[in-house]
Amino acid sequence: MLLTNKPLAAVTNETYREKMAEFDPSFVVPGEQKIKTMIVKSCKYNQQNLQNLLTETAENVSLTMDLWSSKAKHGYLGVTATWITPNFEIKDVMLEINYVPSPHSSEVVANELYKCIKNWNLESRVTSITTDNGSNMVSMFPLLNRKSGCENIQRLPCTAHTIQLAIGKGLAPAEILVARAKRLIHFFQYQKQVERLEQVQDIMRCIQDVSTRWNSSYYAWDRLFFLKDAIIQLQADLCTSTDRESKKNGSKLKRILLSDEEWDLLDQFVDLLMPFENATREFSGNTYITLSRTIPTIKERIFDLAAEVPSNAEEEFPNENTVFETEIEIQPINFDDDEVISNITKKIVSIKNPLDTTGVLEKVKQNIYNALIYYWNIPSNLGLMAALLDPRYKNLDFLEIDDEKEQIIQKLRNEIGEVEVPGPEILDNPAPSQDIDSSIRSQKEYRQRRQKKIKKAVTNVVISDEVTNYLSLPLALETEDPLNWWKIRSQNFPKLAKFARKYLAIPATSVSSERLFSDAGNLISAKRTNLDTKLVGQMLFLKRNIKTMQVFAPEWDGDETDHIEID
Repeated sequence: MLLTNKPLAAVTNETYREKMAEFDPSFVVPGEQKIKTMIVKSCKYNQQNLQNLLTETAENVSLTMDLWSSKAKHGYLGVTATWITPNFEIKDVMLEINYVPSPHSSEVVANELYKCIKNWNLESRVTSITTDNGSNMVSMFPLLNRKSGCENIQRLPCTAHTIQLAIGKGLAPAEILVARAKRLIHFFQYQKQVERLEQVQDIMRCIQDVSTRWNSSYYAWDRLFFLKDAIIQLQADLCTSTDRESKKNGSKLKRILLSDEEWDLLDQFVDLLMPFENATREFSGNTYITLSRTIPTIKERIFDLAAEVPSNAEEEFPNENTVFETEIEIQPINFDDDEVISNITKKIVSIKNPLDTTGVLEKVKQNIYNALIYYWNIPSNLGLMAALLDPRYKNLDFLEIDDEKEQIIQKLRNEIGEVEVPGPEILDNPAPSQDIDSSIRSQKEYRQRRQKKIKKAVTNVVISDEVTNYLSLPLALETEDPLNWWKIRSQNFPKLAKFARKYLAIPATSVSSERLFSDAGNLISAKRTNLDTKLVGQMLFLKRNIKTMQVFAPEWDGDETDHIEID
């Protein structure tokens, strides 16, 4: 029931009961009420197990959270937790998914989140919470920080969400092409057109551009360009058909087809967005370290774009007219529309005629470059600390100014209560550039420094503090697992190992919450909108944590089971 999202009432089906009797005549199929009782008891049993696991293995935890509305129009707050055990294993679990009546104001969200933190005895143990960039999420944190045990919790904006926001707004110069491509894709969402397209080629279909799906535009455009020849062939076949309706559809398709220059630009956009799609997928994992790689990866993307945009290009923001302050909301487009509201600038644009593609690619690159600089101008201390404690990036070569490196290193020393012991210079970096803008644009310099990995000659000075010893070691290979690295060396660096567990556990994205709501959407289908909200939370708790703990309570029978209340 948990894994397949089958309705609980399935056990009352006579055919099901007959088949079960054939398989095992001695098996008594439980009734629907009995299954609900089993779910409640198992949930209570496993909540206590998870509480014990957190107490025994989690000195610090990092959370992700998000809000979601079901098909039943119920609002839910989902919270997941991630931590690294003393044995350097990552644990990723769901804590709660609770019904939260509207309005979902910052005060309501802060209070609900604080209840969750208290329920799991996580006061003073939560390092950070990864959320999207919603206004209620941002304004909620000052309220949360006023509560006991939550004073030091930091908010980490979801890296994947921020990347998609930057890309979406960076595409402003191409908003006409974006809308025209979406209109063309919309033409092939109807069964008749899908079947016609499949007759021209095998089984490939267009992919819809969905606002809630990261990299949605990239996937849609990549597939659309792949189907380019088939679409052009279909248009020619329809126009030369003797069937009147086919001719009419052929004329419609011809009217909305992209121009040759637009197809070429779309192909270039796919190449431009591919590294960001790879980065988003990489940052979305929950079984390996993600945060430490975010700033180096974003910096590398910035360097790549810097090599392709003019060094004297005027930055368009921040200012009151910028389009980079609000989120993108995909608007529906009909293939008969000639004027639409742009998803990017929210203005009415005409898509009747093809876009003049002259210089558009360069403008888009400039916009995305500016957006990345805007959002990552001041790197998160959490991200810097994670990079410093990742043996692959501890030299912080992606930072251009030595003072910034020294500040984050000193912050680490302050946290572990350690005083630097004079020793050899351990950071192999050139002197800071006088021209920071020129330095940040030097892609070649960055890669040379990243690949160099030359260990300075160590003198005979005895080094006794952990930070200096740690930084004096050579960089780990890019392919090396930082958790395994720390597991092997935790005895040599007992203080640092503790903080490595704290910072490396922070998830770069809120994907865990997104996946939780994906499961919730499958559970609360259109035919199951009357599911009790509390039962929904209990079922999802068991399903999401099935790999972490024993789902079934050791004993189902007895007086205790019979007296469990079902809401």
